Amino acid sequence: MEYSTNTKNEPSPNPRMYYGPLGEIVTRVSPQTEADPVAVFAQLLSMFGNCCGRNSYYLVGATKHYPVLFSLIVGRSSKARKGTAADLAKMIFRDAEPEWAKNCCDSGLSSGEGIINRIRDQQGEDAGVSDKRLFLLETEFGGALRVLQRDGNKLSSVVRDAWDGNILTSLIKHNRITATDPHMSIVGQIVQQELQRYLTNTEIFNGFGNRFLFIYSKRSKLLPHGGDIDASKFFLEIDAIKRAIEFGRKQQRLTMDDEGRKAWEEIYEELSVEKDGLVGVLTSRGEAQILRLSMILTLSVCSSVITADHLFAAYCLWQYCVQSCEYIFADFREDPDLLKFLTALEQAGKDGLTRTDISNLYGRNRGRGALEKILGSALVAGKATYEVIHAPPGRPKEVWYFKQPIVQATENTN
Repeated sequence: MEYSTNTKNEPSPNPRMYYGPLGEIVTRVSPQTEADPVAVFAQLLSMFGNCCGRNSYYLVGATKHYPVLFSLIVGRSSKARKGTAADLAKMIFRDAEPEWAKNCCDSGLSSGEGIINRIRDQQGEDAGVSDKRLFLLETEFGGALRVLQRDGNKLSSVVRDAWDGNILTSLIKHNRITATDPHMSIVGQIVQQELQRYLTNTEIFNGFGNRFLFIYSKRSKLLPHGGDIDASKFFLEIDAIKRAIEFGRKQQRLTMDDEGRKAWEEIYEELSVEKDGLVGVLTSRGEAQILRLSMILTLSVCSSVITADHLFAAYCLWQYCVQSCEYIFADFREDPDLLKFLTALEQAGKDGLTRTDISNLYGRNRGRGALEKILGSALVAGKATYEVIHAPPGRPKEVWYFKQPIVQATENTN
């Protein structure tokens, strides 16, 4: 098993990822929709895992992993049919788990306090929220990334803690609110250029980015009149999902059989090899992500034993995520000097970096042409800006700054 390192071609899915009733839905619905099959599958998995709640788990050392996924659907443009994929997944789960669809699904990654309040514990006369399942569908994920730039915003830390399953806590209107045993899943949708522009180095390196599965999505085909899609056509699969959700909501510890353990040892050894650059950072939680994917696939067939088949299907989807990262961030991967420049630029803050500073950053061994390429790539990606400062009688000075987007939204504490 080896990852593709081709950054020039779009990621290629292995159809063996489409496992169980969720995979069967994707296979059957694909001819009838322009949505990307992988995007549909990723959202079905995220929704199913959230429906199961914080009951089934897999133990790694002293750490319990629950069926929680954060997925980011990335399209080249607004024509990638990201929303169409979400609509298909929602259609299935409105039938499979209507109470969950009504009470546990929301949007609004605008503040950490808002998330905690949505699944808060009982406090005094406030009865709190008993169902700690929360599925967030963010159709404009770029807005969430822009909010992260605001000083003092807790959104990033709350999202990271939610993925880890930690108690969420914050101050809101001078009162401490907590959410114990959170079970939060996220599906975000964003255009590739917007992701490149607003995903800052801070969120890349602090663990926010690598908690997400990056799914490159494109329109799969042209259907001028749409397709013939109706939930009633999937009554067998929906019935199987209903049974699987009921099974997944049992309190139980998942295990691996002998063949599964052998397959996992092989995958684990491969994932333990550190990869350099931006893609290496964003895919550094591969072990945990594959475990969670395999858990969800296992529960989807009403089993508590993870097999080699479950792991391989999970591995195939993870491989697509790695390829997606390589494709989405190809410019950054191919030029590690660019990543080094952006990191230093963000650390410089409002002081910025002069041309002399930038040259010194590379030990003064980059020629003018190489530096111009780095600076040009940063401008095209929307990550940097510069100004020319005139201070007579000296020569004009060019100063480069990390480009922080202007955020006008206010903190939502409701």
